[in-house]
Amino acid sequence: MDEVRIGVIGCGSMGRGLTRQAATLEGVTIVAGADPRDDSLNAFAAEHPSAATHGDHRGLLERQDMDAVIVATAPHLHCAHAIDSAAAGKHIFCEKPMATNVADCERMIQAAENAKVTLMIGQVLRFYPCWATVIKRVRAGDLGEPLAAQVTRIQGSLAKAGGWRANFKTSGGMLLEINAHELDFMRCICGEAQSVFALANTYCDPAESGPDLYFVSINYESGTIGLLHSSQCSAIGDLSGKIQCRHGTIRYQDGFAADGVIEVKQFNGDGERLRIGDIEAGNPVRHEMRLFVESLRAEAPSPIPGVDGKRVVELGQAAYLSAQLGEPVALPLTEGVDITD
Repeated sequence: MDEVRIGVIGCGSMGRGLTRQAATLEGVTIVAGADPRDDSLNAFAAEHPSAATHGDHRGLLERQDMDAVIVATAPHLHCAHAIDSAAAGKHIFCEKPMATNVADCERMIQAAENAKVTLMIGQVLRFYPCWATVIKRVRAGDLGEPLAAQVTRIQGSLAKAGGWRANFKTSGGMLLEINAHELDFMRCICGEAQSVFALANTYCDPAESGPDLYFVSINYESGTIGLLHSSQCSAIGDLSGKIQCRHGTIRYQDGFAADGVIEVKQFNGDGERLRIGDIEAGNPVRHEMRLFVESLRAEAPSPIPGVDGKRVVELGQAAYLSAQLGEPVALPLTEGVDITD
């Protein structure tokens, strides 16, 4: 298809951010938006005055002038909205996390396969300059195979955001709503996980938000060891990571900041230091939207398929289960496990 006509289900800040970037791509038209909230729908209409608006996603999916949808609703709604979109014959870009449990991920994958439509998951951290550079450098091989990946993302309270983000059942919990990014990044470097052991507790946020501090240890099939430190109760934020490889180490600090740095040091050789703001890169959200559109035009496989989103959700669920049981959890998860119930 030359022209790609896109609708969005969920016109909140995330949905508008995605459509805003998609609209900058040549041959892309934003034709409609759906949201039950008048304020979100009005904000969408202000940005896309020629687009139609719907108070219900079913009305949007009945449109014949639309090829694809962006699903940017709360995570617990992703499954239903994706399945309805597939049944309507629409290609699907689904915001992360893919869903709040593995069973829903599997239903989404099956629905897309049955309808023969593309399903792409928005694991956008892969395209931010810091993490894209780290992934590329590790995969280049000159540092040798990864031995350990230590990733930290700690900050203030998620509960203060309010709404669905403050509720474990609707958000999928901190590890999915926030750390779907880090879990996917670690998987890009370390491969598939074999088992997960997690320690967690709730210290600052209300109980319905779920635990707000996690240490998640992941054993990968490759033999690599991973550790994710995630917290929503730290007065001092930290966004950093360190990848120890056979022949050297790469680490980053303040990955979203222009003045953040990436350091690389081999055992035998001089060290390198790169300022993140000096890395040439375009807008990451525009990049993922472009990949989605290009895959539709070329009738190519999904750039980030449903199985990638499912693996991230599985890691999060395994960590939740491990923290509850106080013991390691083997992967893949037993069918039917849903820790959000």
